[in-house]
Amino acid sequence: MRARVLFSHLEGFAPLAIMGVLTLVSFSALKSLPPVNKAVAARPVVQDYSMDRFSMAQFGASGHLDSLIKGEHAIHSVENQNITIQNFVFIHKNQQYLYQGTSEWAKVSDDGDQLLLKDHAVLIRSARQADAKTTITRLTSNQLTLNHRTHMMDLQGGVKIQHSHPNR
Repeated sequence: MRARVLFSHLEGFAPLAIMGVLTLVSFSALKSLPPVNKAVAARPVVQDYSMDRFSMAQFGASGHLDSLIKGEHAIHSVENQNITIQNFVFIHKNQQYLYQGTSEWAKVSDDGDQLLLKDHAVLIRSARQADAKTTITRLTSNQLTLNHRTHMMDLQGGVKIQHSHPNR
C-alpha cells in the first residue's frame, strides 16, 4: 500500500522531471555548437532572376545592331544592383568605335556604367570607319574594369597591349 502511494506521488512529478532532463540536454547541445557568424547569417543573397545560355541584342533606330551580349549563365543581384555573367562575350558599337570583348566572367552594373571583365579578359577596340590611320587596339589582362560614363579603364594582372594597322 505504501508503495502504491509513493508511486502515485512520483507519477505527479514525472512529467516535470522529464521536462527538466530534456531542458538540460537541449541546453548542453546548444552550448556545444560552434558560434554562428551573425554577419553571414543575417544577410541573405537576394537575386530576382537568372538566365542560362542567353544572348541579348540592342538595335539602333536604323535597324543596325548596336550591341550584343552573350553568356553561359547570369544572375542578377538586387542588393548589389548588378548582373554577374559567366563566359561573357560582347560587341558594342558607338559613333567612332567597335568594341569586342570576352572573359570567363563579367559583372555589369544595372545602369550600364561599369563593366568588369575578369579571368582571361580580352578587349578589342577598332574604328568603325577604316582608313590609313586606323589602329586596332587589343588589351589582354586578368581583370579589366571599364567605366562608360568617365571613359576610364582600370587594368590589373599583367596587361598585354597590342596595336595593329589593318591597312598597312
